[in-house]
Amino acid sequence: MEKSTMPETFNDHHNWFESSLQLVSESAEMLYTYKHVVHGFSTRLTNQEAEVLSKQPGILSLMLARLKIITSEQLLARFSSIKFQKQQQIINKTYSKTITEINSIINSTTD
Repeated sequence: MEKSTMPETFNDHHNWFESSLQLVSESAEMLYTYKHVVHGFSTRLTNQEAEVLSKQPGILSLMLARLKIITSEQLLARFSSIKFQKQQQIINKTYSKTITEINSIINSTTD
């Protein structure tokens, strides 16, 4: 939000943000406010509410953030895949070391 466009009727940015949000949604809540590097807030809105908010004075831009929910099955599949890859690496290193040791033993007995 453009800080310089905050109406004088508001004594701080938080009240201004809250008022702006209440104009587009009776049920939406501010999740977090930003006031140092950028001025704004985070909330959950429908597409229609976001469209209305984007047209209000002082709104510079809206950024969409998506939350991805991972099921326990997806998490298990990812973990199992990583665990399998690590096991394969260990097996490959062990196998490589064993072959080297066997070749060394064979070479020392043939000398």
